[in-house]
Amino acid sequence: MRKHEMLEQIAIIQWAHYQPIPRDCLIAIPNGGSRHPVEAKNLKRQGVRPGVSDLFLAYPVPPYAGLWIELKRPTPHKSTISPAQEEWLQRMRQVGYAGHVAYGSVDAIQKINHYLEGRNV
Repeated sequence: MRKHEMLEQIAIIQWAHYQPIPRDCLIAIPNGGSRHPVEAKNLKRQGVRPGVSDLFLAYPVPPYAGLWIELKRPTPHKSTISPAQEEWLQRMRQVGYAGHVAYGSVDAIQKINHYLEGRNV
């Protein structure tokens, strides 16, 4: 995860600490970042997979079983989603989860709130 995306994710987690459902149900998936080759190999053997989204809200809001969010940099230097990330989100949608790409913390928080209100956008 790049530094700017990391700072955006920290802002989301800080916000979540003050929200009843996200405080207890929002988790970060430490899937990206550069690692020593031995550590990367061990993590892969433990189940780390390319493309898995950055955040997961483990809280069902019918008809969805939970919410996956892939976090990207907002404008003006908007980052793009990789094919593996898009494939993961599509797979999760096919099995009953909501899944979105969010561009920055403000967009992610809005998507979480909409999801919790039953307005999956």
